[in-house]
Amino acid sequence: MKRKFYTLSLCFTLFSVCIASTHDRQKDIEDNYDHYSTNLRTKNYSMKNEKWYRTHTISFGGFGVGYSGLVENLGNLSVPDDAQFLRQEGKSINFKFYLIDYTYNFHPNWGVATGLELEYNNFRFEENMTIIRDPQSGYIIPDYSYTERGIILKKSKLVTGYLNIPLLLKLRWGNDNKWYLQGGFVGGWRIHAHTKIKASDKQLNGKFKNHKNLNLRNFHYGYNLGFGYKYYGIYASYYPQSIFKTDFGPSVQQVNIGLSLKFGK
Repeated sequence: MKRKFYTLSLCFTLFSVCIASTHDRQKDIEDNYDHYSTNLRTKNYSMKNEKWYRTHTISFGGFGVGYSGLVENLGNLSVPDDAQFLRQEGKSINFKFYLIDYTYNFHPNWGVATGLELEYNNFRFEENMTIIRDPQSGYIIPDYSYTERGIILKKSKLVTGYLNIPLLLKLRWGNDNKWYLQGGFVGGWRIHAHTKIKASDKQLNGKFKNHKNLNLRNFHYGYNLGFGYKYYGIYASYYPQSIFKTDFGPSVQQVNIGLSLKFGK
């Protein structure tokens, strides 16, 4: 009887050990599977995330400073004969503020870039006058009344502001693709314009602005070219239409060239 009891006890113990061992092994398999699945999901997410960042490049912020010029066209980098009053000083400054810069990279070395930028132009005139709209013809003409009254203007300029959207082909090369060359089209909506004069005279003292009746186009479009290294660059823009509406002002086109600094790739 005792022998049977010991035999049954031994069998039961061995059976319990086998069951426990099988359970532990199954648990190890499940743990390993969960760990593998987690790693696989993390790896897939990391690969997708890395691919997204390889394909898309976004940066925010930056600015440019350069020269704003008015010309007849690229073949004649001076104002036309009927617009000599629009000749400018060297202090005609262009400002650019890069709000968003986005590039879709089709290849590590090239892609298509676009974004959003603010552009301000200061066309500072050489002559002692400002511009006004003729009340009879509606055409933009010079106002020499200050000269006739013997008033010397310290400053006279036309200021324009645009919200631009470029569409550019962007090429990159060199160590870590830090060099770039980009070119394409740019279009923008005019969001601001005024003339400004400054005088310090007994007859006229202070700063005076005019925001009305300037006959400027509401939209402009043109070409943009840029070259640079990492954050630093050179830009040039040309708009092949007059800044004034057709038949309501001299035919003068806008050109810009300057230096830029962007806070991103």
